[in-house]
Amino acid sequence: MILAVAFEPLTLALLGGMAAVHLVMGLLILGRHGWANYLVAVWSGLLLLAGFVGIGLQAAQQRGGSNIGSLLGLLIAGALLYYAVANLSSLRKARAAGLEA
Repeated sequence: MILAVAFEPLTLALLGGMAAVHLVMGLLILGRHGWANYLVAVWSGLLLLAGFVGIGLQAAQQRGGSNIGSLLGLLIAGALLYYAVANLSSLRKARAAGLEA
């Protein structure tokens, strides 16, 4: 929280909003709402799309070297998408086996 003091109010609002969205989606998943996996998959797909578009728009402006912030953002969004799809697959198999009430 000490590092957040240097951020602009708009950045803090954006980060707080994204934290709230991820918290709500996590609570829906923990509440065993199967449809929430679709929500997470769509959200992570949008995050990946925004990340790739952002990298593409900055390609001409960036100097050589790695961009660890963008890489971590893409890694997190990719992990969200992977686990949402894996959860949907497991849910589909459980329903086919008659294990879900």
